[in-house]
Amino acid sequence: MPARCVLFFVNEKAADRQLVAVPVDINIIEAAIQWTHTQVENLQQSKLVFEKGPATLAGGEFERRGRSLSERVTDELQQQCTACGQRYDCAEYGAYLKKPDHPDINRYLVTKN
Repeated sequence: MPARCVLFFVNEKAADRQLVAVPVDINIIEAAIQWTHTQVENLQQSKLVFEKGPATLAGGEFERRGRSLSERVTDELQQQCTACGQRYDCAEYGAYLKKPDHPDINRYLVTKN
């Protein structure tokens, strides 16, 4: 078993905050294994929904799927949404933007992308 886990943050500007060492013990390893199993189960569930009908897979953060449409997109996810080709038809992203003619989802704004 490793004694520590070292994380390197590539976009961190401050050199003293780029590396973070986390001590490792059996509790952390067991929690990491359980977290991994949960993530695999969630991915498999999403895959099955997608295979039945790609348009039926809900957009937004998976952990926020029980919230209202406008609350399912976080500021961090929004950075990915703006580059996603599905954003024009994504109810969650449209609700997050709060404007049906927002430039990011306006199909006729050819200069956007």
